[in-house]
Amino acid sequence: MILRRDIRQYLALIGLLVSVSFESLSQTPQEQRTLLELSQQYGIQWQFQRALAESIAVLTNLPIRKEYPDGRIIELQGYEFGMPVYHATRNLNAARTISSDRVWPGGSGGFSLTGAGMLLGVWEVGGIRTTHQEFGGRVTYGDAGTALGQHATHV
Repeated sequence: MILRRDIRQYLALIGLLVSVSFESLSQTPQEQRTLLELSQQYGIQWQFQRALAESIAVLTNLPIRKEYPDGRIIELQGYEFGMPVYHATRNLNAARTISSDRVWPGGSGGFSLTGAGMLLGVWEVGGIRTTHQEFGGRVTYGDAGTALGQHATHV
């Protein structure tokens, strides 16, 4: 069964590897090999546990991924103590925090914006992840740097 501790270890290792790429001069070649081996080991373990969780979900008729009318998305990550563990997006709360929900259809701003047929420009320090599922290949770079930025993708 997948445990939150396992996910945290895997994510921590990914974070460590990202920082290792910036701090590679301070790591010995052996330390780098060890970290890469651990990353591969945790990755294989996570993939196995995720496949097992998805199999259980299919057998028990539970959703693996579900999109709700309000834009919230949940996705099965595993099982803990026999109960499914889902990750959920919080983008609706973020939209409310910055009041962008007011320009949506039915919003209090009266604009009814959906984004259809619009061209949007964002200037960010980091590059955007063009492969994100929400973009559908609709990203064009003007003058992007080479480093991807999570913030740019989220914005």
